[in-house]
Amino acid sequence: MKRFYLPLVFSLSIPAFAVDLSEIAKLYAEGRYQTSSEKLELIYQDLYQNNKSDYKTRGLVSYWLGMNYNRIQDFDKAIKYFLKAIELDYRAPDLFYELAQAYFASEKLKEAKIYFNESFKNDFKIGTCLYYMAFISKELGEKNNAKSLYEVISKLPKDE
Repeated sequence: MKRFYLPLVFSLSIPAFAVDLSEIAKLYAEGRYQTSSEKLELIYQDLYQNNKSDYKTRGLVSYWLGMNYNRIQDFDKAIKYFLKAIELDYRAPDLFYELAQAYFASEKLKEAKIYFNESFKNDFKIGTCLYYMAFISKELGEKNNAKSLYEVISKLPKDE
């Protein structure tokens, strides 16, 4: 399903770059994240140097840079670009979740917990977010909070 959705998002969001971004979407769908991120970096630089786009467009490119860097496990860059997307008021359903994952992988647990909570509040991967928040709470020594969260998880429907 994502294979067909990604090029459509790029084409509709940035008509001036539709061809290039469709190619990038294809690279992403094929798992060629390094190549995709290199091409996105060029577009990102062009957008900022020449002031060619609005915040929504810059936010979209920042989000996709974050997604690519997350996939190649360059978490510092992923975090940078996800935060930039948020700063530009760009919202994708998985933005906070992906940012939380990058923080978690970087062992920045307090920050990860904050963004898993944001994802939870946006109804994205509710059960998974609760689990991560419970686990992080336990790791941070917040045993009562961890216990409460695990109890909530145990009451979730099976499909969560």
